[in-house]
Amino acid sequence: MAKDAKTIIDVGANMGIFSIIAKGLNPTAKVLAFEPLPKTFEILKNNIAINDFDINAFQVALSDHDGVGEFVFDENNDQTPSLNNKRDESYKRISIKINKLDSIAKEFQITTVDLIKIDVEGFEAQVLKGMMELLHNSPDIVMILEVLENKNGADIEEALKDYNFKYFYIDEKTGLKPSENIIRHSGSRNYLICNPEMAKKVMSIVN
Repeated sequence: MAKDAKTIIDVGANMGIFSIIAKGLNPTAKVLAFEPLPKTFEILKNNIAINDFDINAFQVALSDHDGVGEFVFDENNDQTPSLNNKRDESYKRISIKINKLDSIAKEFQITTVDLIKIDVEGFEAQVLKGMMELLHNSPDIVMILEVLENKNGADIEEALKDYNFKYFYIDEKTGLKPSENIIRHSGSRNYLICNPEMAKKVMSIVN
């Protein structure tokens, strides 16, 4: 899907693997990567520089409001971040900038998105709520979201209830599987979400 996308957004970019592969496949695409953890963000920037790609990187946590929040994470495991959520007392706490994706989009004059990956450790629904204007203006958007547990899936469904989206569970061994609901599976944690017309295109590519 990256090959045909004009605008690609990577939310929870970590070290930038998704962003860099997408930009490598489509050098003309506008790619935006968001990663709030300071050390990981530096790795992200270095990886972008090593590949000499014009990827826009933001040290921002995307959510459903603009402001500042407390970010809690284990310095020994950057896969367990949490925004405004109490964790073990040994975890580090830092203040972090929070933005709605709609706010960023207005600032950078982005009106539509073709492909977006959201991997934010259970806060995917909040990110979606902060990009409702973009969703409205991007009927052919393709989304890849991580689902950690059933409640996350239910929250994502609620955020997208006004849209006629199709859900596909991404089975890493057998491919895409249509799904009526977004639920946590024992294997892959990821879902692909798009409208019915884009679903046909996606399935034709997969097949």
